[in-house]
Amino acid sequence: PRGGCQSLRNGRAGLTMTITRRSLLAALPAAASLAALAACGSVPPTRYYTLARPAPAAAGAPPWPLLVLAPVRLPELLDRPQRVRRLSPTQVQIDDYALWAQPLREEIAAAVAADLTARWPTLVVDVRAAAPVANAPRLQLQVDQFETDGREAAVAMQWFVQGGGASPRQGQVRGQAALAGPGDDAAVAALGLALSRACADLAVALR
Repeated sequence: PRGGCQSLRNGRAGLTMTITRRSLLAALPAAASLAALAACGSVPPTRYYTLARPAPAAAGAPPWPLLVLAPVRLPELLDRPQRVRRLSPTQVQIDDYALWAQPLREEIAAAVAADLTARWPTLVVDVRAAAPVANAPRLQLQVDQFETDGREAAVAMQWFVQGGGASPRQGQVRGQAALAGPGDDAAVAALGLALSRACADLAVALR
């Protein structure tokens, strides 16, 4: 009968639709897993960097036996875990897979302290004092530039020193260094060298 055939066709259609939906639902987890594996395969590894610390030659007696290095000030653009690359005068790139091993302000402070004590071996640089220390000058650094552009690294800092018998003084120092090659390793090495060159001018200014 026509009605019976129609019911049979409807039943088969419903069965086919049910099987198709079940097949799709069963395949979804597998497809999601494959997509996740493919995505994981394309994600680059995260790399952690510290600044290279070149060993400058000793430069005689320091102007003071103790120097307090205040917390380094960074612009908001640089005050982040990721390394910042300069792509153009109006564009930067923030790399989520090239990170500083510790906060950049602490990395710079440690590198500056190591550089100054290498130049003046008898100098003690205190980078942990939160407040002024009696009879010790306090050096404040404000970083204005700390970046690479694919060709060279550039560092620019303002400095202020006062207290501990030192007459208040201020100035600005800069350092540049060419990149030895492509990639983050060469860029970070050049940043360390540029910072050391800025410290050379800082040491001259502090005397």
